[in-house]
Amino acid sequence: MSSAYPVRATEPEAVLRLVSILGTGAADPTEVLGPGVTVTWVSTGRYRFVWAENPGTWVGMFAPGFTATTPADLDGFTAVAGVYSASTFTVDVYIYSDTPALANLAALNWALLTFVFKTTSVAG
Repeated sequence: MSSAYPVRATEPEAVLRLVSILGTGAADPTEVLGPGVTVTWVSTGRYRFVWAENPGTWVGMFAPGFTATTPADLDGFTAVAGVYSASTFTVDVYIYSDTPALANLAALNWALLTFVFKTTSVAG
């Protein structure tokens, strides 16, 4: 899937896939942003992202951003991507609190995740 908004990057054909989710505790989050991807809650702090079609060659995830009506609720939170499956277009993302321990996004807590894919090989 090509992007209508090309990204200028040090890697040719890099495409950013922005996904924003709103926490619901121990349930599937509400997807706020992210066309073509479905997000489900798997277990505490573990969220599964599945693209409807091949988004390209996986490069990685960067810059998780968190927003909350009470910002201190998310102080110290981070997100880590697991291994991407090119056959199912799936990656699990793990959200950690400041303790650090896996943690669900509560209501009125948002995560903005940036996934990077390439439309050519990673070595390109």
